[in-house]
Amino acid sequence: MSAQLKQRGSVAEPKNPLQSDFTETSSMDSDERYLNALGYKQSLHRQWKFAESFSASFAAMYVIGGIRATFYIGLEAGGPAAYWSSYLVTMVFTMITAAVLAEICSALPAAGSIYFWAAEAGGPKYARLFGFLVAWWSTTAWSTFVASLCQSTANFILSELPVFGVTSLITDVTDVKFRAVQWIVSEGILFLAIGMNYLNPKTYKWIFRIATALIVLDFILNIIWFPIAVSQTYGFQSAKFAFTSTNNLTGAPPVWNWMLSYYVTAGILVGFEASGHISEETQNANVVAAKGIFTSALVSALMGFPMVILFLFCCPDLSEFNFNYPQPFVGIYAQAMGKGGHLVMNIVCILGLFFNTTVSGVASSRLIWAVARDGVLPFSGWISAVSANKEPRNAVTVMLVFAAILLCTILPSATAFASLVSAAGVPTITGYALICFGRTFLTPGEFKNAPWSLGRWSRPLNFIALIWNFYLAAVLFSPLQFPVVGENFNYSPVIFGAITIFALLSWWFMPEDQWLPAARLGKVRMLEEELNANRTGRTSSISGPSSSAPLADSSRVYTASFAFFEAIYEAGVTHCFVNLGSDHPSIIEAIVKGQNEKNGNFPRIITCPNEMVALSLADGYARLTNKPQCVIVHVDVGTQGLGAAVHNASCGRAPVLIFAGLSPYTIEGEYRGSRTEYIHWIQDVPDQKQIVAQYCRYTGEIKRGANVKQLVNRALAFATSEPRGPVYLAGAREAMEEDIEPYKLDQRYWTAVEPSALTPKQVQNVAQLLVEAESPLIITGYSGRNHNAVTALVELANTVKGLKVLDTGGSDMCFPADHPAWLGLRYGVEDNIKTADVIIVLDCDVPWIPTQCKPKDDVKIIHIDVDPLKQQMPVFYINALARYRADSETAVSQITEHLKTKFEAEITSSKFEEKWAKLQDSHKQRLQTISDQAKPGEDGTFGCSYLVHELRKSCPQDTIWAIEAVTNTAFVADQIQATFPGSWINCGGGGLGWSGGGALGIKLATDFENGGKGKFVVQIVGDGTYLFSVPGSVYWIAQRYNIPILTIVLNNKGWNAPRKSLLLVHPEGEGSKVSNEELNISFAPTPDYSGIARTASGGKCWAAHAGTVDELAKLLPEAIEAVKGGTCAVLDAHLDGPQGKYGGGKAALIG
Repeated sequence: MSAQLKQRGSVAEPKNPLQSDFTETSSMDSDERYLNALGYKQSLHRQWKFAESFSASFAAMYVIGGIRATFYIGLEAGGPAAYWSSYLVTMVFTMITAAVLAEICSALPAAGSIYFWAAEAGGPKYARLFGFLVAWWSTTAWSTFVASLCQSTANFILSELPVFGVTSLITDVTDVKFRAVQWIVSEGILFLAIGMNYLNPKTYKWIFRIATALIVLDFILNIIWFPIAVSQTYGFQSAKFAFTSTNNLTGAPPVWNWMLSYYVTAGILVGFEASGHISEETQNANVVAAKGIFTSALVSALMGFPMVILFLFCCPDLSEFNFNYPQPFVGIYAQAMGKGGHLVMNIVCILGLFFNTTVSGVASSRLIWAVARDGVLPFSGWISAVSANKEPRNAVTVMLVFAAILLCTILPSATAFASLVSAAGVPTITGYALICFGRTFLTPGEFKNAPWSLGRWSRPLNFIALIWNFYLAAVLFSPLQFPVVGENFNYSPVIFGAITIFALLSWWFMPEDQWLPAARLGKVRMLEEELNANRTGRTSSISGPSSSAPLADSSRVYTASFAFFEAIYEAGVTHCFVNLGSDHPSIIEAIVKGQNEKNGNFPRIITCPNEMVALSLADGYARLTNKPQCVIVHVDVGTQGLGAAVHNASCGRAPVLIFAGLSPYTIEGEYRGSRTEYIHWIQDVPDQKQIVAQYCRYTGEIKRGANVKQLVNRALAFATSEPRGPVYLAGAREAMEEDIEPYKLDQRYWTAVEPSALTPKQVQNVAQLLVEAESPLIITGYSGRNHNAVTALVELANTVKGLKVLDTGGSDMCFPADHPAWLGLRYGVEDNIKTADVIIVLDCDVPWIPTQCKPKDDVKIIHIDVDPLKQQMPVFYINALARYRADSETAVSQITEHLKTKFEAEITSSKFEEKWAKLQDSHKQRLQTISDQAKPGEDGTFGCSYLVHELRKSCPQDTIWAIEAVTNTAFVADQIQATFPGSWINCGGGGLGWSGGGALGIKLATDFENGGKGKFVVQIVGDGTYLFSVPGSVYWIAQRYNIPILTIVLNNKGWNAPRKSLLLVHPEGEGSKVSNEELNISFAPTPDYSGIARTASGGKCWAAHAGTVDELAKLLPEAIEAVKGGTCAVLDAHLDGPQGKYGGGKAALIG
């Protein structure tokens, strides 16, 4: 083969560096020249020889393991006579199939193997069609096979439980606990087994050898030891049973029941083409790979037949055998060999399956790598990259992730996983049949010059193999139980049909120059001409094009996704909290591009393993700064993962932009971003926006890239206009991948709605009421979000002496505790509500709870709010004389100014001075009462008031408090006595779990807004609420991004709020007479709350437990110093003593 081979045809320059331009160099050896002529460069190592080639198929088939896994299915379908005779027939036709595949492998020793063989067998007309079909069939089958092997290995392990009398876990697949354990064990096996695929090629040679040795050992132990053990225990079955007995437990008609025995034998002798998958790593591949296929099939078949006969003689009486094992053979070995002997045998079985898995992973990953090399998969460039050792490690990773996801289907039901893996054999066998069809009818005269050639026997053997494999496919599509109902339905045809439809669609819509172009697919025939010409002295030529899809130049790409990030940054969004998924390829590209090119003028990206934490972070940041932040989540499931956080942002009026991808809306490659993964069908829902629409101020969809910035700014205008809150945008991959021309908006035209004011008449009305009132009261909740509103409200209280201010809801610090008018924070229950004659409700959602505390009948109420109708509350009303839609700061300033100018004489009269003196006295008494509550217990324990009192003394004066104390909130507020605007931030909503992410967002904001060194931040959280906050995610983020906060967990052994709710409705009910344990709201014995944080932070977080005053005095300063030093700290505070709480009463410092 020489340079003249390029002369025929027009050859495009290859765009994938792993593809060749068919040019030979003098440095190429024979394997490289052969691969080059097929259109590929030598990219993988080529160190393996016949031993590895043989082991690849031999270990992947693992015939003994296959017989054990399906043995009892065979006995049910036809019985012993059908089983052994079917196996003999299968042996013969398997060898014929292996021979014809070895022939085509000899001509085409490439990593794509089976799909490349199918394409060449299809001839010029059907090459691409055959190639597409078999590529998707085989890739799916092998990846599914890997997951199935992991579950089988787990079953062998878990079957030891009933052997050794472990009854705490029921070994029944219908039991969800067992499936959970089965899944964990399977995933562990997968990661260990496939992890071996990252070993270098020289080391991996020993994996092949160990796998082969284990199979031989397994064979020897079964042939010698097992029958000896059986003879000494329950004894052998009769020859009549083994050779002539029949059975029908399938319910099928007699003839078809017999045919179903092939269901078992077909699944045992399959997978021998694995030698072809590693042919690009095998020396002298066109000979060695072909020999590997045929000899592995031959040895496996011959080894399997005596095992079938042996197991038929050695199986126990089925009517007496206990089948309470995930893998019945473990019970058989235990019955025959005893606990000790069977354990040795089972270890060999487990190790055999383990190495079966790792070797199968080699074959599967090479298929994935080959498809990626041809540019078909998303991120093909990355997947097809090879390591320094010339191994396809990224393809191994892809295969590992796919198999791990597949194993997750064990959790919902055993049927789900069984249905998926049941289809593993069907695509492979159908692929064999399609290749044989092509070789029989379309390309019967090809490949005669291959080193491994069947000569004149090629066509008849291909025809026989075609009929055989077509028959097997029909059997594999059949139900195993009759009559057919939902529980026993064989989903193989459905799954196979879905894969086939996908393959056909990809074949139809994928451009020819992108994968398996016709010009490349004829190269083998021309190669054979060249080989023959070399033998006869004639000359020929080979030429061909590249088949790689063009790669985008990221430096010149400007997509809708990139414009999205530009838009949010230009609008003032500085941080983006992301939980990325399969809908975000363009988002990820845009992030990398922005970080590389925008020189810091790009939102900071914060990875958040949990969506609720992500939104709580953005929420906390926005509440402190009033600047909107962005959250990016993954389609419908990520949107639902926002959970209670979107409720909190809505109720708490936090301006946040949420963006979620949509499942792609095209499935045939019409646009960049079309569906490429199984999950894209599953996550396609009718209206994703409706999941959160009722909580959002605006929802929209980005349908095209050209107006993405306008949509972003429209959404942000809603988010930042009162009442502020979350907004939601969604965009499918196609829209976000769209290439557009760069553009920029003039931000002057994209602003929030300006605050509204009171009319002069409204101002006069309110001022008049305040002057004439004997006991005026303002009830507020959110006004402090605007820090200037705090100052305005103080000025009003100074002007109307005797006016009192009550905070209900506690979302923000609305009024300082050092002012005489301060009544503290109470949730709608306070005596002054009952006695006030004028009440101004100011930016408040729940001013009082009528069933618990209501104003007197003749009270005059005015409601001033940015949303006085509470449009997102189906039921809300108060008996207000007037409702004014106005901004708090603006309205309060107007009222104060009007009072000073129009009512100066009245407000400076002695009447108001007397009220002021009384107000100061009552304020002093209130503070003294609060101080008296902050006393330790006589036994050295402490309650919430004492704890917070000591905490307040120890922390910096300008500390920001992120509070989610639930039933303890009022006690916390009393002791904190916040005085600085923005220093107290409470959840504002009812979705527990806000404060973990919220506190991080607040700390992130105060640091960012102050040049890196912001204020000290403390989270005070109830124990149940702490668990709701997903601390595993919170403290991982804190450590990853260096966001130190102090967390105080109020450990009162569970949820007290449900008891309070119960007693409000049933004060004398049955529940009032029982303990929290009996009400199912107790956490005793409590978890190690601080230990959770320490673990999540990789051992970095300071963590301790305090149950006594002395322990608190010692540990609290240490915790504060740790945070000041840049480390998170979590103090588990045992309220009212350590009984029933983790730590047991003595300080358990663990970090």
